[in-house]
Amino acid sequence: MMAARAYRQLVWRMRCARRTYVWNGPVQEGSHASCKRLSWFEVLAARSIPASFLEALNAALDESGKLACEDEWRALMNRLLDAYAGADSGLERSTQRTGSPHDSAAVVIVDERLSSPDPFACSRRDRRAAFRRLLQAAKEEHPGQTPWIVRSGDRGSGPWLSGTAQALSNDACLTTHDGSFHALLPEVRHVYTLGATEGLYALLRGATVHVFGRPYYAGWGLTDDRQPQYGRRSSPTREAFFHAVFVRLAHYLDPSTHREGTLDAVVASMVLQNEVARRYGDIRLIAACGFQWWKRPFVKPFLEGGAAKKISWVKEPSGAVADHHIATWGAREVRHSRGTAPRLFIEDGFLHSCGLGSDLSAPYSQVIDRTGIYFDPHRPGDLASLLNRTIFDDAELARARTLRERIVAAGLTKYNLGRGRPTWTAPAGVQVVLVAGQVADDASVRLGCPGIRTSEALLHEVRKRRPAAWLVYRPHPDVLAGNRRGLIGDPGLDDVVDVVDTAADIVSLIDAADEVHTLTSLAGFDALLRGKAVFTYGMPFYAGWGLTHDAISGIPARDRPLTVDMLTAGVLLRYPLYWDWELGRFTTAEAIVCRLRAQAQRSRFAMQPMALRAVRKAWRWLRNVAIHLAQDGIAGLRGSYARVH
Repeated sequence: MMAARAYRQLVWRMRCARRTYVWNGPVQEGSHASCKRLSWFEVLAARSIPASFLEALNAALDESGKLACEDEWRALMNRLLDAYAGADSGLERSTQRTGSPHDSAAVVIVDERLSSPDPFACSRRDRRAAFRRLLQAAKEEHPGQTPWIVRSGDRGSGPWLSGTAQALSNDACLTTHDGSFHALLPEVRHVYTLGATEGLYALLRGATVHVFGRPYYAGWGLTDDRQPQYGRRSSPTREAFFHAVFVRLAHYLDPSTHREGTLDAVVASMVLQNEVARRYGDIRLIAACGFQWWKRPFVKPFLEGGAAKKISWVKEPSGAVADHHIATWGAREVRHSRGTAPRLFIEDGFLHSCGLGSDLSAPYSQVIDRTGIYFDPHRPGDLASLLNRTIFDDAELARARTLRERIVAAGLTKYNLGRGRPTWTAPAGVQVVLVAGQVADDASVRLGCPGIRTSEALLHEVRKRRPAAWLVYRPHPDVLAGNRRGLIGDPGLDDVVDVVDTAADIVSLIDAADEVHTLTSLAGFDALLRGKAVFTYGMPFYAGWGLTHDAISGIPARDRPLTVDMLTAGVLLRYPLYWDWELGRFTTAEAIVCRLRAQAQRSRFAMQPMALRAVRKAWRWLRNVAIHLAQDGIAGLRGSYARVH
């Protein structure tokens, strides 16, 4: 009996010795329950988690102490702190108690939840008592100063500790905006905390941090500790402590590759979020006009633009007030009854997904244009201005060239419906000409084709110009899928077209062609990326820059010639936004190329039959409507088409 018990105890100890504990790391920016962690700690815990982690931290500090890289560590630390500060620079502070948001924030109290999943956190009763002592100390040690109470971004449950403690003095100011702590940090001198992550960042900023709990960052001589701290063996500098915690011990998810990465990759992603927020930082209120329910969840993260905004879904903007931006899909015309409101034109980007937009595939990319839309030559938008005026430096052009090469190598285009090589063979020595078909009612044809407007007319014109060529016609994928109207095949064109190819993918057809002829199709842009001769008969966004052979001369808003790399930089790097649906963050064109590459190489001939595609499309419609109702509340049933007040 005793032997069996001893055996069970031995097995339990062996399992504990191999047990790995994982909890939130020091960088929590952009992380929420539905997303993967951006940073985390993990430790093999033979004893308690705090003891095992402190043992690892002591070892990391010993190693860091042997290195002389404090300047390098300080630079990385400042990049991280600046990224946090940049995220908050455009955010408004909200106050819930007396006090002005412009008062000095020299003294800050970090509010926390009653329960915390942090392994260093104490019990609920002890946390409540410690927070009362914290409040009393802050008041007594800084008489006459206005304390700010900032709610921590750390995860937790239960009420806020400030609500469980004694009533706050009337001059206490409570700011509750997410992340506003980092906006306050430059003017903060004293921070009072139980053990929130905000205390760690205040320490790194050089503030005096008064700690009333036992977090891992206390007890090293860097904080004012109001409780005894055990298990610390050294007195590191701020830079050495930063290196040990953020570089040696923390683990990171690379937001681009979704694999384990580095702090540098996470900081770069934080900077990107800040850039998007600044780009659209002046947009606070949006009246999104005429968006169907299924499209709203696809549009919402792009419209939010990295900053908190209020989006009202309306049928018509007639009731919108002057400070609303009117957002519409594509080039839709709206009449605003109260004067001219600023406009936002939204459309799918050029690296969309591995599926048709008309099949309700979630877009990895969209564009938000303030002045027009890229396919309307009569109202040149932000893209035309960008291509006309931007001075692209060598680094950006090199990045564009590398991106273009990766797109070509991966065989990517807008929808990426799979690969399938042509089954036909052109006669030897005969020029192969590809004609890209389009949807009959396509807005780019309606707005950008003053002459030839149909695929039939285009085919006759190309045959007239290339009487001896091997002419291949490729119908638009939306037409082939049965989602839109357009030309697939016509017995009257048998004498005009040599092959109507409905099976091969567009990239394989471009590779097989000597020339690509189109009205305004994006296939022309794909062909330019691949070095093919492109002939246009309308006014697409990529025509008129000296890169294409254009049947229409004098295309508006073309003020200078471009190289392919300049066009790529403007169209794929600067103009669109890219969204990572899994992480809930903006990302880069390069990251989307990596995401699309593997699935884009699947066989086109293995695509699902029409019946299964219809079921999947119906399921996506229902899912998106449910998401919209969950995001905007059941009140959306009544108010989604209401006027904006």
